[in-house]
Amino acid sequence: MGIPSKAGMPTRATFIFRPKKRREGPVEQFLIGLRDFAIEKVVSRTPPVFEARWTGKNTCPHCAGEKLRIKDSFWRTIRNISIHGRASRLLVRCHKYRCESCGRYFNTRLAGIKVWSRTTEMLKRNIFQAYNKGVTCKEIADEHRIGVASVERYYHQMMQHKSSHWANRTCPRILGIDEHRFTRRQGFATTFCDLARRRVFDVVKGRSAADMRDFLQSLQGRHKVKVVCIDMNSAYRRLVREWFPNARIVADRFHVIRLVNQHFSELCKAIDEKQLAHGRGGMMRLLLTRRDRLTDSQKERLRTYFADRPDIESLYEFLHDTADLLRVRAQSIDSCRKYVAELLDKIEQLRKTSFAPLRTLGKTLHNWREEVARMFRFTRNNGITEGFHRKMKLIQRRAYGFRNFENYRLRVRVLCC
Repeated sequence: MGIPSKAGMPTRATFIFRPKKRREGPVEQFLIGLRDFAIEKVVSRTPPVFEARWTGKNTCPHCAGEKLRIKDSFWRTIRNISIHGRASRLLVRCHKYRCESCGRYFNTRLAGIKVWSRTTEMLKRNIFQAYNKGVTCKEIADEHRIGVASVERYYHQMMQHKSSHWANRTCPRILGIDEHRFTRRQGFATTFCDLARRRVFDVVKGRSAADMRDFLQSLQGRHKVKVVCIDMNSAYRRLVREWFPNARIVADRFHVIRLVNQHFSELCKAIDEKQLAHGRGGMMRLLLTRRDRLTDSQKERLRTYFADRPDIESLYEFLHDTADLLRVRAQSIDSCRKYVAELLDKIEQLRKTSFAPLRTLGKTLHNWREEVARMFRFTRNNGITEGFHRKMKLIQRRAYGFRNFENYRLRVRVLCC
């Protein structure tokens, strides 16, 4: 490959294709993916190396002056996108200018290529897309004839570019808050999810208000948050009341029903230890399955079991009546009054029962009665947030884990929005 010298001539003999006319237009843009470039000659075919001329308009980046004086010339070697699976290069003759208006010096500014960069932005974008598809760094580096460290650096630059707008964000109107484990050593992280737009708002290290104080203070528009969905976590409830004063807290439906099932299972296993206390599945699974999802054979098994254990049958009916009530959603204000009265009645029954697991359940639901009652009115829940937690685990698995939380946070911001 012949690299032009400062005098503008190749250093050694090489095959050069000279077109009859200097081409500038859609053909160049299609071939090299950049506008305002004209291909002067093909320096090499394997790998593809083009000598290109910048045809764009040069203006002073400091004062936008157009009266310029060329002080020096030099060649820039630019890595570009692959052509037919072969890494290509561009040789561009650039100039050092002096602006006659402000007297300042600058070099030629090329569209699609940052100052001092040796790689086009289109190549960085291709590397970013291949990286997200699961292609290994080694394969990307071999395809574009660059180092693995360069692949990581370009990917990180694209991540920062795509997340640059996050500094001016405002809090969403409907917010979901939940925790997930970052690493065993560094502990948990808290996810803030925009439930209306179905995207991650941010992820913060820690799960207490003290750990997230700096982040919460930096949030813009905290007073605009109207609804916050959380699981039955007292720490998150205190956090929302302190930092989002205008928000209404709604309990996550899945966690509430799961809590009911857990206490019911604990009581049933204590009553019928022989058939329910050991193993997974079996009769205990049938007792927890929704009544409208049971098959005929499963219903027959339950009838046979209840013939011997009528005490479990009464608990079973109460459990599913409560679970069906908790699944009610999107009701009008008048309908909510009826369901709230029914909910309070069931909570009172649980608090007065002689069974310790059910009394504990009743006490918990009583402490969260306002947040649970709002489930009848609102339809949003943290299912979206839990789904993003699954995607975050895939991001960690693909990277074989993270030690730097900010790198992990940067990837979550870009890939989960």
